Amino acid sequence: AVVSTQSTGTATFAEYVMWAVFLSLFPILGWKCVKRIKPNNALVKHRLGHDPSVKYSGFDVVLPAIDRAVEINLNPQNILLPTSRYHSKDKVMMESGLVVVY
Repeated sequence: AVVSTQSTGTATFAEYVMWAVFLSLFPILGWKCVKRIKPNNALVKHRLGHDPSVKYSGFDVVLPAIDRAVEINLNPQNILLPTSRYHSKDKVMMESGLVVVY
């Protein structure tokens, strides 16, 4: 018995359902895969946990189950520590404050 592998040209109901699901999910997957990297930010992308690559402002494609993306803010950050009062050796009252920039 010879089995024919040629298509008859008619699509089955399952093929129509698969195409409908694919076409309805395609915009959602495209929206989730494309990342916009803002100015003064960087995107560190780990593919399968190895070989990190850094991308700067623009667009990048991140594959959902394969890549892990971490967005990093490159703007200078400040921490203001409150002022404190101290007595020096010669009995002078001093105030000092501190700003940490990283």
